Formats: sequence, C-alpha cells, structure tokens
Amino acid sequence: MDIRSKLLDTVEELTVEEYEKLLFLLEENVKEMKIPRGQLNNKSKVYLVKTLINHYPFPLAVEVLEKALSKIPRNDLLPIEIGPLKRKASEGKPAKLQKKQSAKERKIDSTPEAFGPRITTLWELKAMELNEMEYQKDLVVRGKIIEKMIHNYINNQKKKMKVFHAIIADENDTIQVKAYNREQNEFYKGANVLISNFRFSNGVMEVTKGSQITKLPNNVIKAIKEVPVLSLREIKQMPKGTFVNGCFEITKVLRPAKDNDVSPLRITVTDDFDEIDVIMFKPPKTLFCEIGKKLKMLGIKVNEYNTEKQLLYQCDSYVKVL
Repeated sequence: MDIRSKLLDTVEELTVEEYEKLLFLLEENVKEMKIPRGQLNNKSKVYLVKTLINHYPFPLAVEVLEKALSKIPRNDLLPIEIGPLKRKASEGKPAKLQKKQSAKERKIDSTPEAFGPRITTLWELKAMELNEMEYQKDLVVRGKIIEKMIHNYINNQKKKMKVFHAIIADENDTIQVKAYNREQNEFYKGANVLISNFRFSNGVMEVTKGSQITKLPNNVIKAIKEVPVLSLREIKQMPKGTFVNGCFEITKVLRPAKDNDVSPLRITVTDDFDEIDVIMFKPPKTLFCEIGKKLKMLGIKVNEYNTEKQLLYQCDSYVKVL
C-alpha cells in the first residue's frame, strides 16, 4: 500500500471529535515547518492527507501524523506501517523504455498496461527520497504539460543554454520540471508525455539530453484542472533549497548603488497576507522592476539568511515583470 492510501485509511478510523482534535494538533506541530493555522479548517480527510504529503518530506509526514494521533490518544492506530516506495524493476518490458525509439516504433497503446511496470505518480515521486545526482533509470513518470516558459541564459561556465520551465500534471497532482536543451516539438504546452531517465531533487524534475520523452495520445491523461498556487506564508514554510513558482506584487526595489557594485538587486514582493525579499545576483539586463507591477517567477530557490526566509534567483530561473 502506498503512503497516500495508508494515511487515508488511518485517518478514516477517527470519529468526528477525534478528527477535529487531530486538525488542531497538526496546526500546532513543528514550529519551523508547521501547517499554517486555518489552512485545514473544515477540510476533508482526503484534503488533509494531500496537505501532509505536499507539506512534509517523507517520512516526516508519517511522523507528524503519528505524533498527533498519540496525543488524541489513538495509539491503536500506531505505528503507521508504510511499505517501500521504490519499486523493483519487473522483467521484460522496462528495458524497452530505455531505448531511443520513435513513438511509432514503440507502438504506444492508450492503456497504462502497455508501458510495462506500474507508472510512478507525481504524488509518489514527491514522497520518494532520491539521490539528486543520480538519473532515475528505473522510474517512469507521465503527465500533461499544462504550463511552459522558454528561458535562454548564460550558465556559470559562460555557455549559452536553453531551459523550459514547465508544470506537468497527472490525475491528482502537479510537479515542476526544468527541461534543458530539448526540442520545441517534443516538449510543448498541452502535450501528454512519458518521461524516464530524469533527475529529481528539491521538488523539481530535471530533464536533460539523456532523458527519454515519449509523446502519448491526448486521451491517455486526464490532468487536474486546478494548479495549486502557493501563498507567501506557505512558501516560507518550505525547506531551504526547495524550488517554487509564484506571481506577486512588487512593493520595494533596492538596486546596487553603482553598476560595478557586487551587491544584489533586492525586490520585496507581497500577497494579501505576507511579504518576502527576492535576491538577485546578476539579474537579467532586460528586467525592469516597478513598484505596483507583478513579478512572475519560475524555478526560484527558497533560501534563509539571518533566520529570515528569502527567494534566491538562479541563473536558470525565469523572472518577468507583468
């Protein structure tokens, strides 16, 4: 049983009164990463499980729920046994997914069974503890590209690069993707794709020249229509190093005193409830920030400086003033 199903089965055992107490205890949990107060008010048990898995890295999501259950107390539900998330490669068809063949040669069928091993959902991928330096050759992910931006930049080795910042969705979740030096006709908005041999870290899938991308028929994936939008309060709860997206109003701009000043460009952005500083060393020359405009950001890194959370611009981050 996967983590999602097991956690849902566990909370389904609670009475109405016990469930209300559980929500209260979760809002008080883990100060540095606690779920924002009010986010779980009057929410269903399914929504609770989704929030736990999205908010805490595995296995912390399980530990947080176990701690709250022990205080209700419902020790009869403990411990929560979660089986291994990594699958063993099955025999036969997985090797075929590694071959560089065209979609026609593969004769892709519209049913998931044609792809061989069970396809890893985006939800399961987020819960896995993977080595950020290793390419995942035994995992296969599918989804629909629901958002994509092209970004050309110069990397730290002074080399011209092209990256697609994208959001991929499946039936239950979404994930950020950075696709480096891929062709426009194989990675475009609206495409249904099957991806293998990728890297995954800090909530972002990295797709490179060595990754395999196979186009699927349009009716294979029924992607969710609502893309989760993080508030600044939620972004501040994210662990350092996580990459996030967002679009927020600019309220303050602090530029370096001189052109040769090594100080960063500091932009303060806000939503209805909070604000955060965006730090940009060597910002794009075409970026003109004005107070009152919106700053759209894709693939920007959560950082911490003097105990304060901030957003740190990377050379391959996408930023635009709207």
